[in-house]
Amino acid sequence: MLKGPILACGSVNADILGVVDEFCLPGGAAIADHGCFALGGHAANFAVTAARLGAPVELSAAIGDDPNGVWAADILDRAGVGLDAVTRSATHTGVVFVPVHRSSGERGLYLIRGANADWQPPEEAVAARCPLAVVFDPPVHATAYFADKFPGRWIFSPGSLAEYVDLSAHLPVIRTCALLVVNAFEADLLGAGSKPEAAAGVLHDMLGVPAVVTAGADGSWLADGEGVVHHQPAFAVDEVVDTTGAGDSYLAGLAWALTNGVPVRPAMRRASAVAALVLRALGATASAPTAAEVELLLRTVPERQTAPVPNESTRAPACPAARSHGEDG
Repeated sequence: MLKGPILACGSVNADILGVVDEFCLPGGAAIADHGCFALGGHAANFAVTAARLGAPVELSAAIGDDPNGVWAADILDRAGVGLDAVTRSATHTGVVFVPVHRSSGERGLYLIRGANADWQPPEEAVAARCPLAVVFDPPVHATAYFADKFPGRWIFSPGSLAEYVDLSAHLPVIRTCALLVVNAFEADLLGAGSKPEAAAGVLHDMLGVPAVVTAGADGSWLADGEGVVHHQPAFAVDEVVDTTGAGDSYLAGLAWALTNGVPVRPAMRRASAVAALVLRALGATASAPTAAEVELLLRTVPERQTAPVPNESTRAPACPAARSHGEDG
């Protein structure tokens, strides 16, 4: 068991959500209902969910010196998230427009990055008391900081950073992380292909670190150098209300389990349970579960075994060149 808080680094946003019957085509319009204003951003979602599970968390982020920043800080503080490494920026707090499809729960993201681009490294005293860092969509210079201060002790989930930054220039830095976690879309952007069961092996071979690729209802895959790719099935969900923050909650469950001494493969099952429970309500953290709710689900649903997939990756493709643009909230 690791002693001390998890340091979560990345974005904090004000999410404006609305339920739509169809996503808009270019030039079109749609009526949204069941709208709400909710805390969002990868690091904020992670921090609130991990704290709800009982994990101590410090947040390293930048928010605006504006009403949205005050509002976000209040929610985070009331959730039990440490804010010693949160800085204030003259730029406005990040804002994301999130249309959520009524029947599938799938969502789109339209991000105004705002203060998130002004991230600053935490003070030494904060970093020193954190045994593990989980890093999301940071400014590129942040990865070098974590490679230096947390070698072998940080989990990296780059999000859409892969869309607009040439990560091939940062491979030596990424190779210092303990675990890479991406979704299937992000794995494809990194040049690992569109099939998650194969992409995990490609990323492991490319970077030399354990890699997890998540794929929503299809589950998640881990390649950790043992010659096979481990598959963790997803938990069935009767009604998916909103998938916003599901990946962040998966990582919160994974980090919570790992810091409690659970090995990575069974930790993936706990992570999948957390992600399933988060789908119950509109907003990324509205239905963030407690540890007791997760344990109840784990006891109620029998563990499904799947045959390991051979890691057939023989050569890692080069990282693709940077895309011209793209953001993630």
